[in-house]
Amino acid sequence: MKVLKTPLEMASRIMQIDADLLQALDPAGEPVLHFYQWRHDALTYGYFVDIEQWVQRDVAYKKGLDMARRPTGGGVVFHIWDFAFSFLMPSGHPMCFADPLKNYHFVHALVQKAIIRLLPPEAKSSFFHPPKSSSDLSFCMAQPSQYDLLIDQKKIAGAAQRRKKNGYLHQGTISLALPDREYLQEVVLAPKMVDQIFASTYPLLGSCTPKRLLEAKQELQELLQETFFRHL
Repeated sequence: MKVLKTPLEMASRIMQIDADLLQALDPAGEPVLHFYQWRHDALTYGYFVDIEQWVQRDVAYKKGLDMARRPTGGGVVFHIWDFAFSFLMPSGHPMCFADPLKNYHFVHALVQKAIIRLLPPEAKSSFFHPPKSSSDLSFCMAQPSQYDLLIDQKKIAGAAQRRKKNGYLHQGTISLALPDREYLQEVVLAPKMVDQIFASTYPLLGSCTPKRLLEAKQELQELLQETFFRHL
C-alpha cells in the first residue's frame, strides 16, 4: 500500500488530487491511502448536490468557509470538526469487490478496527442497515447510510465512493467533536438539518480543545495507516 500525505491545501485542490489519483490508478497496482490537511475551515459536497439548496453561500464566504464539490457522491460534510481521508482500491486487488456495498463495508470495517482503540470500553460499535423507508438526507452526518459506522446507534464515520473500471475512490469522514450549533444555524438553510446532525452524530472526543483536536487527528492518521497496512 502507498501512503500519500498532502500538506495544507484548498478544498478544491484536495478534491482534484483525489480525482486525479482515481484517474491514474493502476488496476494491478497498490492501494493508496491519502491523508491531507485543509488550509481553511472547509465544506465538501457530493457530485450531484445543489449546494445552493442547503448552504447560505454569502454567509459561508464571510466566515471564510472553503467549499468544493467532491468527485464522489454523498451529501454535505463540514471539515471543521472531523478527520477526513481518502482510500483508493485498484480493481485487480483481491479485496476489491463487484458489489459496491461490500467495498463500503470493507473500508468501514478497517475504520472500526482503528478507532475502537480511542473509544471508551463501554462504547458499542455497529454497522448501519437502513429500513426500507429510510430517507435520503443531503447532510452526511444527519443520517447514516448502509454500512456507515455507528457508536451507540449514532453515526461516527461516513463516506462516499466513486467506482471506475480501474478501481474505486473512497472519501471518508470520522466525527471528532460536535459542531458549533450557532455556526451551523448561520450557514445551513434548513434548521431541521442542524437538529438532525446533533441527534445523529457520535463525536469521538465529545467537546475538546483545538489542541486536543489536532492531537486526535494525528493519532487517527497513525492508527488508520497501521490498520490498513495490516489488513491489505
